[in-house]
Amino acid sequence: MGVGAPREQRFKRFAEKLATAYGPKAIEMALHLETASPTLPRMIMDALGLQRDWLMTDQADTVLFGQEVDYDAVDERFQEPEASEEDEDDGDVVGQS
Repeated sequence: MGVGAPREQRFKRFAEKLATAYGPKAIEMALHLETASPTLPRMIMDALGLQRDWLMTDQADTVLFGQEVDYDAVDERFQEPEASEEDEDDGDVVGQS
């Protein structure tokens, strides 16, 4: 598991709880949680068994009040940090010049 895995797992559990408590309305609610992951709406959809095409339905339009969900959103907090140039091995052997 990567660096962001524990945080992502917490958001997934939160998404499942929201989905259980509120159903599809939780997707709309997630759009207003400023500190939440931008992937939370998709996590809720996954918990509800909804696919991307659901976003194009009349039910989605009603539930979301016409708001758009970025189904492909990425949360950088869940990504592996990229190695900086300082972290890369340049082949030098410690103790040799």
